[in-house]
Amino acid sequence: MRTAKGPSPAPSPTHNVGEGSESAGEGSAGATWARAQHRRMASESSVGLAEHLFELVNEALGQRMVDGFAVDAREFLEQLALARG
Repeated sequence: MRTAKGPSPAPSPTHNVGEGSESAGEGSAGATWARAQHRRMASESSVGLAEHLFELVNEALGQRMVDGFAVDAREFLEQLALARG
């Protein structure tokens, strides 16, 4: 086990080169592409979730408006029937 005392050894010049490291040429470009791809997929899933939520809310509000209209229409027709009777 290494203690905090003393200098740590310097990494070798080939440390992590070509082994999925972001510190060397092609690995860095690949990692950048992967991050961009991940962000795009996360963005698309967020848009899909937002659209799904909108559809649920829209449907619920639509049902509530239809129910409210039905109640108001029933009350109006009852008032009209009482006025004529």
